[in-house]
Amino acid sequence: MNLENSAFKVMRSAVQLAGDFLLQHQSEADQLVTQKDFVTQADFASERIIMDHLDSFSYEHNITLYSEEFVGTLASEGLQFILDPLDGTINYFCQNEEFSCSLALVENGKTLVSAGNFPRLKRTAIATHQEVALFANTLLIEKPIVSLRVSSRSDLKKCFVMTDWGKAPTGHVYNPKTIQTLECLAKNGVQYPILRMCCTFGMLEVARGTRDAYIHTLPAP
Repeated sequence: MNLENSAFKVMRSAVQLAGDFLLQHQSEADQLVTQKDFVTQADFASERIIMDHLDSFSYEHNITLYSEEFVGTLASEGLQFILDPLDGTINYFCQNEEFSCSLALVENGKTLVSAGNFPRLKRTAIATHQEVALFANTLLIEKPIVSLRVSSRSDLKKCFVMTDWGKAPTGHVYNPKTIQTLECLAKNGVQYPILRMCCTFGMLEVARGTRDAYIHTLPAP
């Protein structure tokens, strides 16, 4: 079995385990006055679940780990797992469905395999060089259950577009690019722009065909 195929399986199960944990504990968030402490705990727990699951595979293949939140250094050479243990923390705290566990395996800066688990949708999206697939969250179902596509609409006025806050530059409480994006969408007459704070969820909705486009105002590394 080649590296991509073996990584496909271990990454899929890793994000599903973390997603199960996040789904189980999401309702506890609304018991708090602020999101900070709970989200930090949720991030740490999700990260630990994924790291533990990847540990032996990482050791066997000499793969380092970089987590957007807490661990490691982003590498430009060699094999590395890049992890966002809870993408969409505000949505998670607010009891929305738009959050995910996101994981990628890169080699020399190029993505080989990516996996995203969407706990409230009970879906896991996996992409390799050879295929893109959306799975139900059960090991009994091995074939894609939803075809992924790119929107064929050419009339912007009929499109449904998602965007998000992105990451605000230092000294700003919001990302000015988001405001510019919303103004541009409104001016050009889209049906309505949807503002959500989970990049992975936004891209999945486009791939599933429920939205026509997703604009990420300031991508993370």
